[in-house]
Amino acid sequence: MRCSEWLRRSGVTRKYMRYEATHRLLEQGFTIMKVTSITGHNTLAMLKRYAHLGPHDLAEKLG
Repeated sequence: MRCSEWLRRSGVTRKYMRYEATHRLLEQGFTIMKVTSITGHNTLAMLKRYAHLGPHDLAEKLG
């Protein structure tokens, strides 16, 4: 079974895959500029939809 066929049968969409990839890149510490160039988001507002970074994430970054 091809990957695209498996994705279609399992209900996984391209939108979900983009969301997941964006979220994981941000979790791994990629900068906003790098993530936008990788994912193709045109605006910061669009990228922020995927970020979902909470106060604990900021506290963790600050030490």
